[in-house]
Amino acid sequence: MLLAIMLLGMWVQPIVAMELPLWAKAASSYQGTWYPDRQGLDLEWQGKYLFAIGVDSLRYGPLSLNCEIDAREQVDGFVPTLNKLQISWHHERHTITLGTQGIGIGRDYWFTERDVMHPAYQGWLWESTRLHSVDYTFNHSPWQSNLAFGGNQSARAMVNAELEYQDNGHTLGAGIRGSTSDSHWHSPSLIGNLKWQHHAPSYEIKADLMAKKVLPHQDKPAREEYAVAGAGVWRFAARWDMLTGAEYQHKEYAPEERLGLHLALRHKWNAVDIMPLYSWQKLIGESIHSPGLQVNWHFYKDCHLGLIYQYHMGPFEESRHALALQADLRFAM
Repeated sequence: MLLAIMLLGMWVQPIVAMELPLWAKAASSYQGTWYPDRQGLDLEWQGKYLFAIGVDSLRYGPLSLNCEIDAREQVDGFVPTLNKLQISWHHERHTITLGTQGIGIGRDYWFTERDVMHPAYQGWLWESTRLHSVDYTFNHSPWQSNLAFGGNQSARAMVNAELEYQDNGHTLGAGIRGSTSDSHWHSPSLIGNLKWQHHAPSYEIKADLMAKKVLPHQDKPAREEYAVAGAGVWRFAARWDMLTGAEYQHKEYAPEERLGLHLALRHKWNAVDIMPLYSWQKLIGESIHSPGLQVNWHFYKDCHLGLIYQYHMGPFEESRHALALQADLRFAM
């Protein structure tokens, strides 16, 4: 027994001695909206809260661990979710991974990440789902390929293949996902996507393209859906940025079409960002115009407090004023 304890201690000691790549994140937004055209119920309050903790690439010999647990507020409290758990074995250019993670298409756009209340904040624009899988990754710089086999309770069996090229600030990727049961239509489906990013000292550009084919199954017809998004940041002067963005999605269920255009001018003044902004959206055939102003105070590394005001005109000739106070904090060891 004593020998077993000594052997266990010898195995655990180097793990404990390692510096854990631990991180924690907290984000919240509290928004009040006033509808001047309504009679009664003209004031609305909304809150969104997100907490997460994780470990990024904890290495021990040829093995590595990635883990992320988050908690989002529900009606009766916070519900923790195992967002990612991956154990990987590395050998030269080859990696085999067993685990679970959320996947999707299109993320990290400035117009989704600036506002904690945005539905795609810290998430995906389209086709988000969970994948429990066994992955094989081959890394031959600047190329990387990945093939995953698995599924979930909704999509049942899934296969996901990705190919990516990275070099000199360029990232070009392509992927295809097949499932025996689409998460919405419950028929076999194929989803293809392309992504492109370019980073330069004076500008950044990124874009995503998605196309989905739902195959005919039993008495259900074939369907086609597609989406595209793009964004750019132009640093045209010291402490001045111009931000642009656009998104379009076509679905075969309501709302069938969604179009959005986003524009902002950002001025950096010491630790404060001042950002006049404007968004235009077309939803269910109705236009929504949203001019506004956002001010962020970056008080420590990846931590900031923000105040957002927007005046929304539409849809259906209804206007509203929205004022939000938000916090976005991240700490890493």
